[in-house]
Formats: sequence, structure tokens, C-alpha cells
Amino acid sequence: MSELIHCNNYREYLSYVLANRMVKNRRYSLRAFSKSLGLSPAHLSCLLKGKRHLSSDKALEVATRLKLSEEDAFYFVELVQSESAKNELTKKFLKQRLNDRPDTSTSV
Repeated sequence: MSELIHCNNYREYLSYVLANRMVKNRRYSLRAFSKSLGLSPAHLSCLLKGKRHLSSDKALEVATRLKLSEEDAFYFVELVQSESAKNELTKKFLKQRLNDRPDTSTSV
């Protein structure tokens, strides 16, 4: 599994990918990243700030556009679901399931 496994949430991973792309290409921007993900720049900005959530369907689309492996895509969607769950019991269950996965003990 990629560096995604070391991220505490999907926002952290998206920020990590954006930062890496900006290091590789000084002219790369949030606008370019949002376009590559199929999101508006405003929506991506709100996501990164924690003001909005991704739906499960959109999370799968973003994972596909990021060219994540099947295992990483599944994990990414689970991260999204664990944060956007409305019921505290559901959130707790999803977080526990994520924590029970191998190699989830450190963060980026």
C-alpha cells in the first residue's frame, strides 16, 4: 500500500499529493489539481479546509483519477466514509475498522 496508509484522513492525503505535485512542478496549482480530480477549485479548497465532505461516489471517482491501486482506493473511500458518517457509532465502527488494518500506525 502507498503513502496513503500513513495518512490520518483523506484531506491529509490530498494535501500531501498536492504538495508533492507542486514540488515537482512550481507552476502546479490547486486549480490544476482540482481539475485533475474532477472537482471545482472552490470545492477542493473547502474539502482541504474541512468545510465540506466527499460523497462515497465522488471519493471513488477521485481515487480512480489519482490512479490508486484497488487496495488504496478502497482505503481512501473508507477514510471518506469514516469522516462523513453522521452517526457517532458508525464513525467509531469505521475508524476502528481502519485502525485494524495492517501498517496504519504512523502518519505522514
